[in-house]
Amino acid sequence: MPISLLQLIKPWWKSEEKLVAWFGLLAALIFNVFPIIANVLINQWSVEFYDALQQLNHAKFIKSLWNFTWIVAFSVVAFCSSMYIIRWYSLRWRRWSTHHLLDQWMDRQSFYSLMLLQNAPDNPDQRISDDLNNFTLVTTTLTLSYIQEIGNVIAFIGVLAAISGPIAFKLLNIDFNIPAYLVWIAILYSGLGTYLAIRIGKPLIKLDIEKEKVEADFRYHLVRIRERREEIAFYKGGSQEHLGLQQRFSNIWDNVLKVLKRNIYLNLMQNVYMNASTLVPIIAAAPQFFSGAITFGVLMQISGAFKQLQTSLSALAMSYERIAQWLATSKRLQQFCGMLNMLKSQQSPFTYREGDGVVLKNIILKTIDDRVILAGINLSIKPGERVLIQGPSGLGKTTLMRLLARIWPYGEGEVMLPPESIFFSPQRCYAPLGDLRHAVSYPSRDPFKDDLIRDALQKSGLDHLSQFLDVEDDWINRLSQGEQQRLAIARILLHKPKWLMMDEPTAALDAERALEIFETLLKELPDTTFMTIAHNDNLKPFHERVIGLVRRFKLKAEISLTLLSSVL
Repeated sequence: MPISLLQLIKPWWKSEEKLVAWFGLLAALIFNVFPIIANVLINQWSVEFYDALQQLNHAKFIKSLWNFTWIVAFSVVAFCSSMYIIRWYSLRWRRWSTHHLLDQWMDRQSFYSLMLLQNAPDNPDQRISDDLNNFTLVTTTLTLSYIQEIGNVIAFIGVLAAISGPIAFKLLNIDFNIPAYLVWIAILYSGLGTYLAIRIGKPLIKLDIEKEKVEADFRYHLVRIRERREEIAFYKGGSQEHLGLQQRFSNIWDNVLKVLKRNIYLNLMQNVYMNASTLVPIIAAAPQFFSGAITFGVLMQISGAFKQLQTSLSALAMSYERIAQWLATSKRLQQFCGMLNMLKSQQSPFTYREGDGVVLKNIILKTIDDRVILAGINLSIKPGERVLIQGPSGLGKTTLMRLLARIWPYGEGEVMLPPESIFFSPQRCYAPLGDLRHAVSYPSRDPFKDDLIRDALQKSGLDHLSQFLDVEDDWINRLSQGEQQRLAIARILLHKPKWLMMDEPTAALDAERALEIFETLLKELPDTTFMTIAHNDNLKPFHERVIGLVRRFKLKAEISLTLLSSVL
């Protein structure tokens, strides 16, 4: 469920950095005034400069050049200061927002639960990195630039109203007298440009949302090929993956063509609009100039003031493409944050409590689409027991492990867990990027001592890796599947958990090596409670009890999945 734009912006203003948020904005607003002052000074200077040219007044011309020097110096300092504080402000906002969003994404394993949801947001990594960066920067830039444009509008309405004077004319026998008529011309002209920009550029919002999605899909597929390169190479699947990449890039191609076509229309309108704006004020003020009511310098001042007012009033029209991209980014972030908030408020359907061991009462496990996986599960595992869980593939053995890890949100029942944390060793080993020392010590934040790591590697059959503790690499992709499983065993030996649950811990090892590994585990962890998921019967001698998952067929092709226990 998407959240509102205000809910996306507000947290920083109420956070522990709220003083930075408020005072930083105040400083940015103050610095935003300086470019407005510089614009007014340059506009006033133009009268002196162009009058000097018209009057052929050399002394006045030289004086105006000196005046221009310090005005430009002030303008450059004002512009650079304003840009610096905008960048600094957006960077501070991004830093806080990134930490805040990472906290939500990692809290309660939301990074896992999020992808189980129907209509789960695609590419969370892109939303946290690219989208959040663009959102904070563009929101800050657009907001402060529009505030500056409002200041310019107020300033130059006054300037233009003071120098343009009224206009009187007769239409259909009706006398009209319009005060500050150039101000109204600027407003009408800007209104026309804004209307055309919105009318032409509106489809860009939907196209930019689609652009973010297709670009992310293409990048994700590239990363997936890099991560699963060996499996693809063994299957000789390069041609199929190539076809998949081409199909995804064709989506990018189609989207870019649509965006390009729409931008051509928008840019064409904007260029005609901006070029015509140079002549509009001169044509409008020409009668006063030719009548001698105003000097050439005043005419140039009118042209500059009109241009500045029209530009400020047309800020929306001229930045519609950027606004469309910002709206697309905002919607992606709103959807992502909304789903994270939903997960945070969502209560688990299972009742968890603490006890002496693992006890499951009346457990029903379901799939995401509400299909029953396991039903009627009542199970008790006491401290110190060694239990083997077996059954055909697809009956929910791994889902049972997810239940005990408190990461499966579909089903119902009561779960009692021991006070000591259960150490889980999933079927697919994982290691963070970095040196081997941290890979073996994972998930501990601080690595174990080197002598302990080398001892664990030696006992798990990875003694040949002991010399590479300082080597940084993508170790999971460097090691074979058998070595990955031995790495998982080395972690268990280092952490020495009181409760341990493993999913197919020796599936990639031959029978003899599997027996050696389990003998080592039992020797090194005599007081540990083992819960092992495995298909092979060769691990039965190391366990005291076998839990068998059985599929039972009933009438009407209904399937009941239950547990049968046996004691060796």
